Amino acid sequence: MTTAISPGLSDLATLDEGSMWAVGFALTELTPEVDTRIAALVKKAVG
Repeated sequence: MTTAISPGLSDLATLDEGSMWAVGFALTELTPEVDTRIAALVKKAVG
C-alpha cells in the first residue's frame, strides 16, 4: 500500500528562492536525512 500526504503551503511561508517557489515534493523513501531536510524546510517556512 502507498500512502501520500500533501501538506499545504501559505504565501506567507519563506521557502521561496527568488522568483521560484517549491510547490511540491515527492518522496520515494523517508530516511533520517530526508526527515531532517523536511524539518529544516518547515522551520524556515514558519520563520
